Amino acid sequence: MEKHDPGYEEVRVRGVDLAPRVGDLLRQNNVRRLMIRNDHESTLLEIPVSQATVETGLPSVMAAVSAMGATLPGFRVVILRTEQTRRTTMPAATSQLGATEDQMNTRQMVAQRIDNRGTRVEDLAGTGEHDAPGG
Repeated sequence: MEKHDPGYEEVRVRGVDLAPRVGDLLRQNNVRRLMIRNDHESTLLEIPVSQATVETGLPSVMAAVSAMGATLPGFRVVILRTEQTRRTTMPAATSQLGATEDQMNTRQMVAQRIDNRGTRVEDLAGTGEHDAPGG
C-alpha cells in the first residue's frame, strides 16, 4: 500500500496515548491493517484487523500495544482503510444465527418432560437413569 493511496493514513502518537488510540482504531469497521512504527521507520507491530481479531484477539493485542507504549516516547501508526466511508464505528456484536438474547422471551417456555412424573431431561443428564433396562 502506497502513501498516495486514499486508504492510507499515518498519524504520530505519543507513547502514553498509543493503547487508547489503537483501541479506538480497532473498533472502526473500515480499518483493514494497523502498523505501529518507531521514529526510525522500523515496523514494530503489524495488526491485520478482522472481526475475529476484534472479538477474540483484542486483549492480547492491547497488552502488547500497552507494553510498547510504556517503553518508547513516540510512534507512527499507519492505518490502512477499506474503500468505505472513513471513521465509522463498528456496531455492537450481534448473533449471526437468528435472535439475540435480548430478542428472546423464554418466560412462557416449558422444559421438555420425558416421563409421566414430570422428569426433565436436564435432571437426568449424565446419570444413565433414563436408559431403557436391558439396553
